[in-house]
Amino acid sequence: IGDSAFSFHENLTNVTILGSVTEIGDYAFCCCTSLENIQLPESLLKIGIYAFQNCKNLKSIIIPNRVTEIWKCAFYDCKSLEEVKLPESLLKIGESTFDHCKNLKSIIIPNSVTEIRDSAFYSCGSLKEVQLSESLLKIGTGTFLDCTALEKIIVPNSVTEIGDHAFSNCGSLKEVRLPESLLKIGKSTFYNCENLKSIIISNGVTEIRDSAFYGCKSLKEVQLPESLNTIGESAFSGTALKKIIIPNSVTEIGDYAFYCCKSLVEARVSKTAKIGKNAFPTTTKIIRY
Repeated sequence: IGDSAFSFHENLTNVTILGSVTEIGDYAFCCCTSLENIQLPESLLKIGIYAFQNCKNLKSIIIPNRVTEIWKCAFYDCKSLEEVKLPESLLKIGESTFDHCKNLKSIIIPNSVTEIRDSAFYSCGSLKEVQLSESLLKIGTGTFLDCTALEKIIVPNSVTEIGDHAFSNCGSLKEVRLPESLLKIGKSTFYNCENLKSIIISNGVTEIRDSAFYGCKSLKEVQLPESLNTIGESAFSGTALKKIIIPNSVTEIGDYAFYCCKSLVEARVSKTAKIGKNAFPTTTKIIRY
């Protein structure tokens, strides 16, 4: 099916694609605002960019078992989409693929998937349950940004990097499990996750970047690993921490790292660590060891 073949066909409600089709082109069904049902063939290999963008009445989709990649913005702004079944053949989920699918409630990412690209599930406000692939290597920038209903995330033991803003503004997020494989937590990764109460940073993480946990106002317990080298600017600013032990592996604590932590009574910091400007509240007792 060619690029833009049926785009802006606003009266199209049902589509069945024949079994010989291997590709749905870019923008093929873009802005088919009345489309409610589409049956994809088992022969399908590729879904192009913006293929079903703004099909605002589409409620469910089953991706056939030969598709290896869903391209950029394929289902962007499909506001009524509640159910998505992804195949075991899938390797990559493209940038903003399900961006603004506001009624999507749960998703299972098959174990074949190695990459979820930037903003793939951005602003899926009803997304409550996510099961990630056991083969996943990286969670992209803003992947689950503004998924305000998400309550729990278990990051599998294959992931080495969580991108900037990956879980920012996930206000319902209460439980996060990080893997031993993780090396870096990106900028603002858990920014404003205001219901997150505790976090164990897995041993292997060397860097917590700027504003990673900024505004997590319920965060009372943080366990930092001996592998950690750098705590970025404002990394834990505005949290509810009472005490913090900074491992002696840490060489740099960024400006405002624990600023506005009004409950922070005590911080234990190595004598060799460089402490940035206003890293701690003036009321915090800093014990150098």
